[in-house]
Amino acid sequence: MSFISLRPDAISSVLRAPLAIVIPVCNEGATILSVVLEWIQALTRLGIDFQFILINDGSNDNTLGVLREMEASSPERFVTVDKPNAGHGRSCRLGYDPAVGASAVEWILQIDSDGQCDPSYFDHIVVSLFVIGIVSTTLIGVARTTPLIQYYGGTRNLNRFYQEFRQTVLGTCPRSARVYLELNGQHQKFRQMAVYYLPEREVASDWMDDVYIFFHLPLDHRKQALNAGDCVVELIAQDGGLSQGSTVGPFRIGMLNGQQGRVRIASVIGAYARETDDNNWWHWVERKVNFILQPLFVSKNATQVKLSFEYGTLGNQTLTLRFTLRDGSRREVLLRGKGYPPTTFEQVIDLAPADFIEFSIETDGNASRL
Repeated sequence: MSFISLRPDAISSVLRAPLAIVIPVCNEGATILSVVLEWIQALTRLGIDFQFILINDGSNDNTLGVLREMEASSPERFVTVDKPNAGHGRSCRLGYDPAVGASAVEWILQIDSDGQCDPSYFDHIVVSLFVIGIVSTTLIGVARTTPLIQYYGGTRNLNRFYQEFRQTVLGTCPRSARVYLELNGQHQKFRQMAVYYLPEREVASDWMDDVYIFFHLPLDHRKQALNAGDCVVELIAQDGGLSQGSTVGPFRIGMLNGQQGRVRIASVIGAYARETDDNNWWHWVERKVNFILQPLFVSKNATQVKLSFEYGTLGNQTLTLRFTLRDGSRREVLLRGKGYPPTTFEQVIDLAPADFIEFSIETDGNASRL
């Protein structure tokens, strides 16, 4: 059955087989038939009942015609959806959603349309599942899902988490407000899923570090700046622009009113990955770390900035703080690191926040194994 409507429930109603195979297709008219036939042979040999969900992602060749010919030859095997081009991820989601919502579907398999997924390996995978599944599923499942569960604040039901996230955004952010994901590339998957769960809202972010999304976006959408009046989604444990807001898992959601004059850390160079205990965050540094700064809605008349952080060293060390201004000038402050517990540095500095673009911390000590 062919669909132009993108309603998942309409597609779900025609899914009857326990295995749904999602194939997003874009300009693959020359190869898609042979790819599908190879998979039909492999699945038929295994005695598996299946249906294909073929998503035509705005192809401008003969792809749609080929898909409809396949569907006409075997309507019980094919569900064809024709839609404007929206990219690989959105097309996959358009296949996943109705498959998840169909009571008859027990398994979902997503394959590429260019033949990179070899069906000859599928029977080996099925056999392997039966041979080693009972022994290893529990151990592997725990090992692979534990970091994911921790990332989402302990939840085991991601659909419920994203539904709660969606309802919180809709309840917190006015319809006129743009939703800004103030999250870096470490959170690529969450950013992508957040867009899928907010289809009716304008969602912006700095996508420059997401190679899956970056090349599919118009030039003016690839690096979008945070603006006053945005509804911001940020990590609770990060140096963000929100002083308060609603929380969902590890994220805080709230309106940025432009009155939170502050200087935030835009990026970190020279340190190991940030660690957190959900209340605080820190970096391990071997020799020198640079913090690239971004003033947020700071008045041009402000002449002072307050800098506060904790630092700890392995043994006695001298730390050099260097403050870099927009005009290239620098100032230095020396600190003495005396091991643990950490020492608090808090000082009001006579620097215009709008001109404060970077500061670095460098030690004269040698790194030791932890």
